[in-house]
Amino acid sequence: MWIHRADYGYVLPALIVMLIVIAYPVYYTIDLSFFQTPAGLQLRDKVFIGLENYRTILTSAVFWKVTWNTIVWTVLSTVFAFLLGPPRFLAFRFFLIRFELGGFALLVRLARSFPFLFQLFFSS
Repeated sequence: MWIHRADYGYVLPALIVMLIVIAYPVYYTIDLSFFQTPAGLQLRDKVFIGLENYRTILTSAVFWKVTWNTIVWTVLSTVFAFLLGPPRFLAFRFFLIRFELGGFALLVRLARSFPFLFQLFFSS
């Protein structure tokens, strides 16, 4: 395992940056969620309230409506993009095939279009 110790040295700066840029803000946000923070964001005036913020959010009708809207939007936009992918790809392919001479050139053109096909299918 330690045969390639130098390899860890190459990855270490990226890990440090990720900890600073991603992990610390996530930790700090979770930590702040247990406090009542004043509107002016004077953090010296914060008061510990435990799980009260979570209780407030989970009993809010607005939170559940927004959550439901997000789920519906995500599912419908994914299905819509997935259903539109193949027709767009086929229209693109038929347009290009009209100008082909056939044979090997057609196979090469089809093979070159597979990344485009995947992009259309998984664009959501």
